[in-house]
Formats: sequence, C-alpha cells, structure tokens
Amino acid sequence: MSPERGNLALLPNDINMTTYTFSFSDSQISILKTSLDMRIDRINDLIAIFSKNPNSTDDQWMIAQYNKERVEAETLMQDLTNATSFLPTA
Repeated sequence: MSPERGNLALLPNDINMTTYTFSFSDSQISILKTSLDMRIDRINDLIAIFSKNPNSTDDQWMIAQYNKERVEAETLMQDLTNATSFLPTA
C-alpha cells in the first residue's frame, strides 16, 4: 500500500468553525482523478447533446446546470493536483 500523499482541508463553513482534513494514498488520488476525468467527459457529451437545440429554453437551462457541474468537477481536479504537486513522487 502506498503512503499517504496529499492532504485536503475543507474550510470552516459551519457555526462551530470545524475544519476537516483528509489524506489520500497514491492509488486513491489516481482513482479520484480518473473518476473526475470521466465525469467531465460525460458532462461535455451531455452539453453537446443539449446544444443541438439552441432555441429550447429547457435545453439552455440544462446546459447551464451542466456547466456549473463541470466547474465543480474541474475545481476538485485542481484541488487534487494542488494538494499533491508539492510532494515528491514515490
């Protein structure tokens, strides 16, 4: 089993100002990145599908929702990259 690598800290967002820190192994980070990559690909596919009908208000709403989800997934990917980029490779 590989050693723990990156640490992610969730910033306080509740009344008690609780902070949570997570540690992930190399294999867990790899799985998370692969999952996020796959999700971003699926989101892009869905955006392409809904973009076929630019006059539909419902389709435009769905595109906006998927764009928000894509930003969240890309932000998580960047957080994973930032949390592990300063660590030496094993």
